[in-house]
Amino acid sequence: MVRCTFFRRDLTIIYIYGVVGVNLFGNIDLDLHPNMESLNDYNNFATFPSAAAVLVQIVFGQEIGGFVTDLADTGAGFMLPFVYFATYYMAIVWVC
Repeated sequence: MVRCTFFRRDLTIIYIYGVVGVNLFGNIDLDLHPNMESLNDYNNFATFPSAAAVLVQIVFGQEIGGFVTDLADTGAGFMLPFVYFATYYMAIVWVC
């Protein structure tokens, strides 16, 4: 019973941050920035499933810094991606 509650919390956090990520970073044109390390045709925030996949990859230990740096290089600024991923990581790892 307890494991199911943690699983639901994780999915809820991934859902919320996936929707917010699509709204914040979904309009980035990947063709204008071909030299990005982490964001590419498969790992991006263009659709909810791809945003959720990126967030799950972060849960399993993929480098957050690459995503923050790539989003900062696309014109999103540094603080917005940093705060987004930092609060996500704290919510998903420390709270749950």
